[in-house]
Amino acid sequence: MSKIYLKRVGFHLLPTDQESLIALKKLPLDKPLSCEVKQTRNYQFHKKFFALLDIGYDNTQKFGNCSKKTYRAFITVLAGYGKLVKSEYGMTPEPESISFANMTQDDFEELYKDALSTICIDIGSTSDEIEQNLINFM
Repeated sequence: MSKIYLKRVGFHLLPTDQESLIALKKLPLDKPLSCEVKQTRNYQFHKKFFALLDIGYDNTQKFGNCSKKTYRAFITVLAGYGKLVKSEYGMTPEPESISFANMTQDDFEELYKDALSTICIDIGSTSDEIEQNLINFM
């Protein structure tokens, strides 16, 4: 069975797109159904998180010549979402997965807030300054 995307309207769930409407029509009437409900992640907010990381990466002095991927890993771990592990190269960040499947929107918003605080400390800026730059950056 395919995924069905619904939105809540009052005490009802209504399909949000044509594919969901078609799939919903195929379900039997007057029969109990079991489903798992997940709130979908906000893709625009996901893009804002990566724009935040770009601002931090472009202004960091502490992380030297690391890649953007490594910078994201360090910020994620320093924000409290992962751990540092010892490797042959020294301490290496091992961040938690931020994939849509592994993190709820609420948890992702907490990560964003914590990453923003971490980047503020890293680049010596305020959250208001960074948020204003994000408006211009996106």
